[in-house]
Amino acid sequence: MPESDLIKNPYPYNKPPVWVGRRYRDPASPFYRTLVLGESTYDNPPEADPEWIYYWIYKRCQLPENGEALDKTFCRLYLATSGLATSHDTWPQLYERAPCWVLEAWFNLFAFHNHIWKTIGGITDRDHIDELYVAFKPDLAKVLELVNPTYVWVLWPHPNCQIALRVLTDNGIQPEDIIIVPKWPGRQASSAELETSWQQLRERIANGLTN
Repeated sequence: MPESDLIKNPYPYNKPPVWVGRRYRDPASPFYRTLVLGESTYDNPPEADPEWIYYWIYKRCQLPENGEALDKTFCRLYLATSGLATSHDTWPQLYERAPCWVLEAWFNLFAFHNHIWKTIGGITDRDHIDELYVAFKPDLAKVLELVNPTYVWVLWPHPNCQIALRVLTDNGIQPEDIIIVPKWPGRQASSAELETSWQQLRERIANGLTN
């Protein structure tokens, strides 16, 4: 979208809460038929995931005082999977220098959805969050029917992801085709741990394409 349109309308995106990249079904994509499944968002509105994705792509979800990106999860996944980082790069440095079209091309490699597609920022009661996991199970099942992924990269760890895992396997996703990060990527997992998880996903996709 042209920058002039972004300036005139600060909330220009209105899409359903699932992102399907243009190359999602391309066998040449390193994320071939992969749904990247987040837990939720902890940030303020806009809450709809594809809307937030475009804000990230066009670098509008940044803190005004220092320009730092609000969404550390997307930035750290980009650092771990894009292949564009050097050994000295941090995620703010890589995000800062990446052209918007490169960020959009990266997001077009896969599908993305948050299990809870509303913000849970400020919710500290784990039981309440578990209730939201259950409440959004039908929505996740609909997304799986729509996107029909072969592989799923789950972006939050055991045991919190158990409810989502049951939805995935109940809807035909094979357990070996589900890769789960060891820690939350936005605030706990190291870069090495994210890269290891990413390599596990890539190896699983490569094995599936050759079998």
